[in-house]
Amino acid sequence: MFAMYMTAEPNQEGSELHLGGYDLSVVGDNASWHFTPTVKLPGIIDTGTSLISIPETQYTEIVQAITRGLACDGLTCHDVTLDSFPPLKLGMVPDNVFTLQPRDYISCDARKTCRIQFQNSGSWWVLGDIFIKTYYTLFDVDNLRVGFACNGDLCKGGRGAIYGDDSDTTFDMWENAFLLGSVFAAGSLLLFVFYMHQHNLPSLDPMHPPHGTDDKTPILATTHLDVKSPLLTMEQFRNLNTSPKGPIVTSYAEARRNYSQLPTAAPPAEKPATVV
Repeated sequence: MFAMYMTAEPNQEGSELHLGGYDLSVVGDNASWHFTPTVKLPGIIDTGTSLISIPETQYTEIVQAITRGLACDGLTCHDVTLDSFPPLKLGMVPDNVFTLQPRDYISCDARKTCRIQFQNSGSWWVLGDIFIKTYYTLFDVDNLRVGFACNGDLCKGGRGAIYGDDSDTTFDMWENAFLLGSVFAAGSLLLFVFYMHQHNLPSLDPMHPPHGTDDKTPILATTHLDVKSPLLTMEQFRNLNTSPKGPIVTSYAEARRNYSQLPTAAPPAEKPATVV
């Protein structure tokens, strides 16, 4: 379990990654979790994606609905303000609806030129930083679900555009920053793959099921883990039981307290000096 909190402004300190639990105090006094029912729709909640990605089959229709009656060239509109755009509602009607106000998904400069923070993603919905900075997001791996926190029963949005102020320079600066970050991440992945190849580490191919078992049958096995080792071998990772090995913490403070109590490795003993 982990949770991601992002500040509304890119140059504002305070964004946090909560490991092992969550902290609703970053949302507000009346914060509550909202989980959507399970549906068969391809979608990703991704901190590595800056914008909101829309499937190709729906992209044109959605953009046209938002820009209807405005002077727009694709995602860029001229002689407009934030008030020219409608709020967007995402989720499962009527219980779990998450609203994005125009200031959440539109970036405008001082020349009344506004950009819609969307992109065409092929066949998947991807809710990137535009959505995550609006709603504190919980990834609950054990229960295979994602939750979004709202300050109160209504998820109204309105935290502000991810690109900061209304200057065109700010937009270009953060667009370049996200591009450089993506290039760095891709380069790191290539170096990791090269390292695995050089050291003959096990491949990441999925395990083949034993003879006589159905591909849909989960294979559960227990494995011995060395508590002093911070990493799992590939075989241990494959055979790791899906059920949790211990209680799940319920707050960020508890996760930090547990981390501070972890044993530290003792320094190696010094060899006695040889007297000649």
